[in-house]
Amino acid sequence: MAILRDKTGTALSSRNPLYVDVTDQSSRVTDVSAELVQFVVAATNSNDAGEAAGVVVYGRLTNSGVLNSAKVGIGNFNDSSATLTSTALTTEVEFPFAIWNNEKDTRSRATKIAAVGATLANGEFCIYYASGLIIGKKTDTSTTGTIDYSYRTTSSSVIEGGGDASAANQDEQTSLLTTIDADTDAIKTAVEDIQGSNGAIATTSSNVLTALQVMDDWDNAASDGASVSGDTAHDAIDAGEPVKIGGKAADPTSLPNAVAAGDRVDASFSTKGEFLTYLTGLIAGEDLTNDVLKVEHQYSYSAVAVADTQVKATAGFLHAVTISCNDAAPTAGSLIIYDNTAESGAVVFNHTFTTTPFVPFTVIFDIEMATGIYVGMTTTGDVNFSCSFR
Repeated sequence: MAILRDKTGTALSSRNPLYVDVTDQSSRVTDVSAELVQFVVAATNSNDAGEAAGVVVYGRLTNSGVLNSAKVGIGNFNDSSATLTSTALTTEVEFPFAIWNNEKDTRSRATKIAAVGATLANGEFCIYYASGLIIGKKTDTSTTGTIDYSYRTTSSSVIEGGGDASAANQDEQTSLLTTIDADTDAIKTAVEDIQGSNGAIATTSSNVLTALQVMDDWDNAASDGASVSGDTAHDAIDAGEPVKIGGKAADPTSLPNAVAAGDRVDASFSTKGEFLTYLTGLIAGEDLTNDVLKVEHQYSYSAVAVADTQVKATAGFLHAVTISCNDAAPTAGSLIIYDNTAESGAVVFNHTFTTTPFVPFTVIFDIEMATGIYVGMTTTGDVNFSCSFR
């Protein structure tokens, strides 16, 4: 009768050994990234050559004892450091230990794998974390996968840096060597930077010399040698680069003296800091002799008409209307001006004629027309009118 059993209640044997977690410092965690897993067809024990979906396959990891996510003990379905990437095996399920283990088991490995595979659906796989065995049922024809996982490796020697072979000491020595390598690279980079800076240092020295020469030319009477000031005086030939716009207070009623073209000039400000400008050229309409600014009116005109006329079809400005006789005996009637585009709406002017001849005259309006300009006539075509407008 078996005395020792595993967590499933199965007796320990050569086929079902007892796996233990190493907790001393004689081992250290090793992380594996993208290890290739070749699928093997369970029925033939030959490498998968593109078998169809539904075929049971298995694969073995290079290392056994796959750790849990905390990397402190053997993993399981619910707590694992392993991640399998494959289009054939996509969904992990719990390993069926009750099917795999049997205290009087005499089955072959292929039979046991087939028994486990029979419990799986297409795409499902399970991992025996202690031994590193993967069993699955394919969902497509791909033949391999990759897996990331962690396991413990035994440290059996003292490393070069001295001290014991414990994981902590090895980590300390490895960290020290990494730091030394990094410092060596930093020193190498610094030396290269110094070598590459020789040209920049020479250029900088030349720039410093130029700056000193400029400072030597400063007007030290106008500067204390420490404050920044311009290096070119008013009315001197322009040179150098400006520091900031400056100026001086001036009498706005008195123009400053003219300087030669190309010379630098002072900006003029009022005593309150207002920037002053001087108009030295004539502008359109300016008559300095008579001290006036000439302004003229400019309008469009309508052709002489004797009957109803739409003068403007949109809003505008009516300046004047000139009225005259068209013959020696005008017909009695009216001339009516509308703020509209037709002979209706708002009346802005209404003049009645008799049969008496009259001298031409002009009526000044200078009014805005909101809609348009329309002139209505009730005479029989013997009174002229013309509008000036815009």
